[in-house]
Amino acid sequence: MPRIRTFDAAEADYTELRTRDGGVQKFCEWITPADDHHNSIGIAELRNIRIADYRFGFSDFLYVTGGAVRIIQDGIRHDLTPGQAILIPQGAVVTMEVPDWLRWIYVTDPGNWRDLMETPGCVEALSQQETDAQEPER
Repeated sequence: MPRIRTFDAAEADYTELRTRDGGVQKFCEWITPADDHHNSIGIAELRNIRIADYRFGFSDFLYVTGGAVRIIQDGIRHDLTPGQAILIPQGAVVTMEVPDWLRWIYVTDPGNWRDLMETPGCVEALSQQETDAQEPER
């Protein structure tokens, strides 16, 4: 019989995915295909980082719980804050900018997203002043 699982933030185990000069992206994967699920579900935290020209090899649903992120695709900017979500479909090429910090819950499809990850064109540390100076076309 299927069992209910609980999760506690005190038991979260975060893995660094990308870092650059003080900018960081890390994640805590709560549910994976190893748990007999098609999706992976977890929490990601990013600080002072810009990830440019990243092609998603998987679909990713992201719900912001803290901080803020700017996601740019084809010159169109999406500024997300707590309570907002975005679906990035497989194959989309985006730039993500987190000038301060961000925490979001993610659900990937399929769950083996690490096997499908591509290398971004650029990963760099980012400050608030740099983002304010980079106003893309709307």
